[in-house]
Amino acid sequence: MTMDIGETHHTRWFHPGRDEKDGAPGSYRVDEDGHVEVHIFETFDGEGSLAFMPDESVPDILLGEVFREAVTLIGCRSVGGKTGVTSQQDIRIRPQYAIEGSIYLTSEDELRVTSLRLRFTDQDAWTNWKPFSVEKMRKPEGLESASVTFSRPADLAALVDGGRLSLIDDSYVHEDTITHRTELQAQSRFEYVLDEPVPIHDAMSRYGYPLQVLLLTATGQMPGAISVRATNPAWVEDVEVSAFQTAWVTLRRFHGGHAGLAPNSLSYLHRLEDFDFAVQLPRVLASVTKHRLAFERYAEMLSKRGGGDQSQFVNLTQVIDAYDRSNHPGEKRSGAFYVPVERMDLELDQFISALVDGTDRWGFYVGKLRNIVLHGDPRARELVADPRPLHAAFEALSLLFEASVLVGFGFTVARARELVEARHPFWARAKNIKENFPALIDFVGETPPVR
Repeated sequence: MTMDIGETHHTRWFHPGRDEKDGAPGSYRVDEDGHVEVHIFETFDGEGSLAFMPDESVPDILLGEVFREAVTLIGCRSVGGKTGVTSQQDIRIRPQYAIEGSIYLTSEDELRVTSLRLRFTDQDAWTNWKPFSVEKMRKPEGLESASVTFSRPADLAALVDGGRLSLIDDSYVHEDTITHRTELQAQSRFEYVLDEPVPIHDAMSRYGYPLQVLLLTATGQMPGAISVRATNPAWVEDVEVSAFQTAWVTLRRFHGGHAGLAPNSLSYLHRLEDFDFAVQLPRVLASVTKHRLAFERYAEMLSKRGGGDQSQFVNLTQVIDAYDRSNHPGEKRSGAFYVPVERMDLELDQFISALVDGTDRWGFYVGKLRNIVLHGDPRARELVADPRPLHAAFEALSLLFEASVLVGFGFTVARARELVEARHPFWARAKNIKENFPALIDFVGETPPVR
């Protein structure tokens, strides 16, 4: 029997180095977003609290067995619950992450991985591999014949800092002999083989997060992690593993993400076929590491789509500023926002200036608008009734950022511009800029200084 997502499983939680019999009864649940929910129903020392305070003996690491799976909880902390004068309680525990597998991992050396396998929402639509082909013949009375051919896509690989990254076909065929249904599922997985063991948290940050950002820039939405698996040969060096066990473990933590963008959507900024995998994926990892703050702010901005025009605009200016700062770390800052904006546009061969169609000093007007909104100038109230200046500035900065990111991922400026222009609905965004930018110029009511 295996653990099912969404179901509550009962177990006994115990401290590392102690017997399971000395543990406390509790429960374990993982929801569809990767949230780990843990409860402990009794104190570890068997004593109650006259002050009705939670048991403070919860260690950083807790162990438990669920359906013969060893579960290790890392970074445990109590987040409240019910207590009493008896040993009974209901304390909620929030771990940093959980590890499910055939062995418990408790020491600092054990909590290191040498390989990672990751699958994300939007990944298969972005990959766009189609290994299955179906041929069928129908007659008026029904299906006459059908055949399926599977052609495995070639693996792709790239040498990255600290190891090797591969994109591997992970398709499967499932036959249900009870319902007589056959499922053909085309899918892929990213796989890292690392040069040396890396702490789990660092591995997810250094190697997992950049792939999420890669898909984020393609769809405009942070993808969720469908599956995260990890291994380290050292885990089983002195352990007898049966044929029904594996050295691979599953990592559980909140992975966020949405249900996925439709595979036939025209909103993808890029797909796998646009990349030279071996050459550009290392550039992607390096770019995300270099511009980490900008990408984190970008993901946060996109997750707050319910925000108003002014807050969204200010959030985007912070993304632009952070990206330019990490691109030019030695640059002395004057505080004028138009400086990084115009520099980024020049790096794109004045991509946005051509869209504005009236001034190559468009960054000056966007900078002035930023100051008005950011500092709460009374004139910002006028933008509620007439948000056209905000719409023009937001779209201009959005296109500026998207094209700059693609150049950072290893595309030429010309190719980056082509990809941005091919993304639906570019024509509407460009029209928005051209038609509404004059309203922004009028709203600012100032002339740019001479360079």
